[in-house]
Amino acid sequence: MFGKAFTKIKSACEGRLVKAEAAVLAAETEGGQGTTEYAVLVGILVVAAIIAITLYRDQVATLWSNVTNTMNSILNYTSH
Repeated sequence: MFGKAFTKIKSACEGRLVKAEAAVLAAETEGGQGTTEYAVLVGILVVAAIIAITLYRDQVATLWSNVTNTMNSILNYTSH
């Protein structure tokens, strides 16, 4: 009497387990793809920053020098 009912419950649970495993595999695959896309985007941004700094090297050096000089003059002014 309980043998048929147990078999039905067992097969239903196994079917749901297979579906759950498939869902986990799909989520892991999508997560890996998102991570790869993020890494590619970060790489492109780094290359763009390097190119921009190389192209505008003199302007960046002048800007940095101005900032440094201004900070030094502020620190020297407040120390007196």
